[in-house]
Amino acid sequence: MNAHQSTFSAQRPALTGSVIAVLLVILSSPLLAQTSLGDLAREGGVDWMAGRWVAMDDQGQEVVLIYQWQLDKHALSCQLKMPEFSYQGMILNLASEEKIIQVGADNQGRTSQGEWQGDYYGEATLRLTQTDAYGQTEITEFRYSQPDSRTMKIEIYPVSGTGVSTFPRTTVEFTRKDAK
Repeated sequence: MNAHQSTFSAQRPALTGSVIAVLLVILSSPLLAQTSLGDLAREGGVDWMAGRWVAMDDQGQEVVLIYQWQLDKHALSCQLKMPEFSYQGMILNLASEEKIIQVGADNQGRTSQGEWQGDYYGEATLRLTQTDAYGQTEITEFRYSQPDSRTMKIEIYPVSGTGVSTFPRTTVEFTRKDAK
């Protein structure tokens, strides 16, 4: 054993103790006690969105939309499955910026990022920017509402340089289904 190894070995307990002390300070900080996304969703009256939802497209094929709580309700995963299209995303609370964001990707190589807004009447709006492999972007606004306990309605609006369209491009009504 050379002199360097013995010095390092002698410092290891002090270093380990310092690392443990720092971790304890970080783990007990107020940042980790932040309000969860689940708490915010409940307060805003939109926690009903979590679950498995099914609709039929114009050709009579099944469209499945699943919102599932993750990480002790600090995140909400999103999956959209259609016959030739699939999307996966994650909704997160950026507490330091007071924003709820969504990021995701689809099987056509597009990425997306957006921001959620709630109105505290059980409705929520997602403004999502999708970017393709060539850098072309498309902005769409999705307005979610709950006509009844088993139905989710999503109105899809195009967004241009002049703002959100007055009329939705399409409206889709999903029915809540039990998990398979």
